[in-house]
Amino acid sequence: MFNTQDGKNVFLIIIFFSIIVVGLTITQTIFHEEAHLEIDRIYGCKSSYIDYSFLYLSGQTYSVDCPSETNLERWQLHAENEVSGYQYRIIMLSILFGTLLVAISILLYKERTN
Repeated sequence: MFNTQDGKNVFLIIIFFSIIVVGLTITQTIFHEEAHLEIDRIYGCKSSYIDYSFLYLSGQTYSVDCPSETNLERWQLHAENEVSGYQYRIIMLSILFGTLLVAISILLYKERTN
């Protein structure tokens, strides 16, 4: 059913899409955590920093000495950042995995018809 070239093509397609997924995750993590940091800066937190995990695949923003009178607005913006950030990631991953399945299906269809 498979020849050596088809196996290489499927492998290259999977590697290519894996690199895209990791790149997307890194980009989304950096923008997501930077948005948290900017929200804290705008609302007067005296000290904020981001702690990224290995390869920037996840991160955590820490803030101290934030004025209590801005807590509700600040936390609402943080919640909106969480929701929008993860919705973006789900949509992009769905598109990428759908494209991956279509690419592999086309490759397998071409092999069967030859």
